[in-house]
Amino acid sequence: MTWLTEIKKASRSNTVAVAIIAAIFLLIPGFLALTLGLQGSGGTGIGIILILLYIGILVYSTRKSSAGNTQEIFLQEVDSIGDRPVVLTAIDAIPRDTRFIIEDVRLHPAFFAFRAGTIAHIWRADSLAWIYIKKQNTTNKSTLVGITIAKSISTNYFLEVCCVNRKSYAFTLKTEQEGQNLIAQLKTQFPHATFGYSPQIEQAYNYDPRQLIR
Repeated sequence: MTWLTEIKKASRSNTVAVAIIAAIFLLIPGFLALTLGLQGSGGTGIGIILILLYIGILVYSTRKSSAGNTQEIFLQEVDSIGDRPVVLTAIDAIPRDTRFIIEDVRLHPAFFAFRAGTIAHIWRADSLAWIYIKKQNTTNKSTLVGITIAKSISTNYFLEVCCVNRKSYAFTLKTEQEGQNLIAQLKTQFPHATFGYSPQIEQAYNYDPRQLIR
């Protein structure tokens, strides 16, 4: 199964899930309210509103999740690298590294690609300027009657990919070690880019990203 096929399949699954949830919370109550209203118990207006909301959500979801937007962005990125069939064949021919659990990562001398569900991106090798692991701590609070009774801190890791055009994308890592493993491969594949974070590197990137290409 190719990447594009998987993106389309995931998009259809998302659309079906949205349709089911919307039917449970909008369509079914809407029909019940409409039926009661027609029987003289009131609620006709509410029933019509709920049904119209269901139709609106379904239409919006179908348009948004038809793999059109995300797939088109991905294909534009593919076309920026070279011949579309050749690049797509190359992506599908590269075996997936199963150590990277969260994302489907594919490394090639000419590009770096990843996919997660309906989202897929690809970067040309010469567009990569700076790559580093970003750590984010989130404080979670449990409250009771407005009073905080417990706090916990969760840590998430992301791989931040920054390009020479100043565009960046961060994708989720399961663990910091997963990120280190991936960066070790990226260093070998794309030695011209800068890896790791420091305030000085960030300042240099903000001033001129090309400074970070060696």
